[in-house]
Amino acid sequence: MKFFSKKIFFHKSSQLILIFLIQGISAILGFAVQFLLAKNMTVAEYGQFSILFNAVAILSLVVSFGSSNHILRYISIYSENKRKSSAELQTAILFIVFNWLVLTVFAMLFNKTFLSGTTYFFPIGIVILSSLWVLFTTFSLLFQNFDRATGYVVRSMVPNNIIKSVLMLAFIFLVVNIFGDRLQLIDAVEIYLSSFLIICCLYMFLERKYLSWNNFYRRGIARYKIFFRNSFQYFVNTISQNLLKNLDLIFIGFFLTVYDAGVYAAAARINIVIIFGLASLNILYSPQVAKLYKENKIEELNKSLRLPNWIIFIFSFVLFLCIVLFGKLILGLFGAGFVQGYWILLFLSLRNLIEALFGITGSVLNMSGNQKFFNNILYLILGIYLVLSPFAIKIWGLEGLAIFVALIALLKNFVQWKFIYFKLGIRSGLFSNLYFILFLNKK
Repeated sequence: MKFFSKKIFFHKSSQLILIFLIQGISAILGFAVQFLLAKNMTVAEYGQFSILFNAVAILSLVVSFGSSNHILRYISIYSENKRKSSAELQTAILFIVFNWLVLTVFAMLFNKTFLSGTTYFFPIGIVILSSLWVLFTTFSLLFQNFDRATGYVVRSMVPNNIIKSVLMLAFIFLVVNIFGDRLQLIDAVEIYLSSFLIICCLYMFLERKYLSWNNFYRRGIARYKIFFRNSFQYFVNTISQNLLKNLDLIFIGFFLTVYDAGVYAAAARINIVIIFGLASLNILYSPQVAKLYKENKIEELNKSLRLPNWIIFIFSFVLFLCIVLFGKLILGLFGAGFVQGYWILLFLSLRNLIEALFGITGSVLNMSGNQKFFNNILYLILGIYLVLSPFAIKIWGLEGLAIFVALIALLKNFVQWKFIYFKLGIRSGLFSNLYFILFLNKK
């Protein structure tokens, strides 16, 4: 045990420990934000906010259109060339602004024409504020990935992972204590919008040497077409993954009630703590995957991933056990009405444990240039999900949907693992390491 601990702290990827710490703090702060929102809103109101929250997450990816992932891979490879990095970042900003303007007009028309009189209809003020929330969420992710790709992995996390949540907690405290009343939907939207706006300003300050506003619009249309072509495959797999993670709440709101959505949302927010270990691995090693795979240094990449794969799974497994033992107690902190979501929390946490077992399969496919294969997998999985998840909700309710989500995660990760292990030779997670150890002598 002493040797194992020493190996962790002196391993060449010991940055992972610091990223672990930041992600852990982020998870705790994120939990606190959701806790205060749920405590100061009714279950139905929290459900309505959660549906909007998931819609914003999906729309942010539509606006980004894969630009953040394209930036991550492109800059990771060409990070030493400041001119290329600056040009690509400014193109990405222009690309996002144009996409956002088009989507905002479409969203307003769609909300008024098709959603009027339904659970998903929102007043025009909410739509406008949510649209701005989408814009600044997209920018914050773009700048974070750019910072990661240029070598500032730890620094890139602090604004989006810690400062953002601190700002939200401060805004919630101010609103609740100044007005002395329960939070309304518009209050929650304004809190998120204000926080992301400040974070974007901070990122722009950090990346100011790459921003040359005089050349911002130069060759804009031509570069837009090139950027669209380069980012399209990233968009397809990113939006597909996000739909798999966020459509459950939207389906619940459609087939059941916003109250049910509130119960499910609380469980979904809590179980995110299980996955932050894997997110740490993804944040640290995605740029390295792009660079080492481009240089054909597969064995070096596998060696660097071996120990982190073990750490991530063990850490995630311990958190999963905590959910099993104390899940009802944690849900009870949100309010008595949320305790009924225990089994939902358990199965959703199992999904994240499966993700931790297989490792950063999605990032490996993206960073190695195999987006098309990744997309083909996601088309199949998303098709199965869209067809069968409504039946799972109708027949078995919220618990049935949570079980189905876990099974979908198992199928997706297993198919991705087979390609990564046998075609690329990359051991992306603990499952790969164990398979390699067990079957090495038989080859």
